[in-house]
Amino acid sequence: MIARKSPSGPAINVLGGPPIVQNGPSGAAFTVDWSTGFFQEVEATVTGAAIDVRTLLPEGESCILLLQVRQDETGSRAPTLPFVYTASGTPLAFSTAPGAYDIVWLVADGRGQVSGTFFAKNLQ
Repeated sequence: MIARKSPSGPAINVLGGPPIVQNGPSGAAFTVDWSTGFFQEVEATVTGAAIDVRTLLPEGESCILLLQVRQDETGSRAPTLPFVYTASGTPLAFSTAPGAYDIVWLVADGRGQVSGTFFAKNLQ
């Protein structure tokens, strides 16, 4: 925790978070290795890239993970998260503007099932 003086009064405590693990370009398929951190970034560089978030999950443990998917400078990439659905059962649809990025909350149940919802969408 970092103590900072508020401009209007007493000090406030600011929690510092872990760094974002910045992975390289997605290519046609990319597997996220969650053992390197719970907040990961992948750059979408191929239309239809399959980003696998289930293979390297902590086995037998439920957890909350964050995935940031960033469009390259070309944009119009539509990556997918195979086998990850929203609570209503639909797949996630990512932003496709050049340079845009979305942040997704992923909840893993410890049995290989993952659900997701957007935390922030179409950021620039």
